[in-house]
Amino acid sequence: MSKKIKRIKTGIFGLDDLIEGGFVENSCILIVGAPGTGKSIFALQWLFHGAKNKEPGIYFSFGESVESIKQTGYIFGWKIDEVIKKKLLKIIKLEPTITLERVEYIIKEEVKKMKAKRIVIDSLSPLKANAILFGILKPSELETIATTMPFIQSEKLFIRRFTYEFVSFLKDLDVTSLLISEEESTRDTHMIEEFIVDGVIELHHLGMGEALKRSLFIKKLRHTKIEDEVYSLLITSKGIKIGKVEKISL
Repeated sequence: MSKKIKRIKTGIFGLDDLIEGGFVENSCILIVGAPGTGKSIFALQWLFHGAKNKEPGIYFSFGESVESIKQTGYIFGWKIDEVIKKKLLKIIKLEPTITLERVEYIIKEEVKKMKAKRIVIDSLSPLKANAILFGILKPSELETIATTMPFIQSEKLFIRRFTYEFVSFLKDLDVTSLLISEEESTRDTHMIEEFIVDGVIELHHLGMGEALKRSLFIKKLRHTKIEDEVYSLLITSKGIKIGKVEKISL
């Protein structure tokens, strides 16, 4: 008899109905989108919902300040300071130029201290941009790369190796994680993380005449039945809402 899959509710209005009740517990989900598509709101709403349900969460930011992230929550009426005081939510600002070993140490220790169930990494993009600084290759490998590959190819190798190691690290943690990444001009830059994560959700801008519409597409979600549909994404006064009825067939 197969073991029942445990899921955690996302807190994103309308989304759980589309993904069999929520994300699979301890999965790693990639949230991809261009600036302004709602990635950070999505992530904070997911963490705040968890905090309200006694599931501690941590927001690791590699760009935006702690105060700016808190301000995002205030806009939607979320009592961010209240759940922080109750030690159900923590927001940590990290520099993207620190070593991969240090990044992983901090994340692991903070998860352990808080007994976190949910974490957000915002975002993977600055970390990938600085992948060459992380020292993730052995000296012999570096020498081989320097003598046999053009710089552009070697840079891609650094990014791929870093991405694989970092996402593998996240998946080994006993938490459900959201990994935010900026939409990039070449699709091959996302291929490594899309292959090893458990799910990929794309957020887009859709041009509808003069109106600017946002949308959500569930590209991949392991152990979950999903439809091949693009759904409307609304940013309301209470947070993100996914349109269940208003959907656009691909």
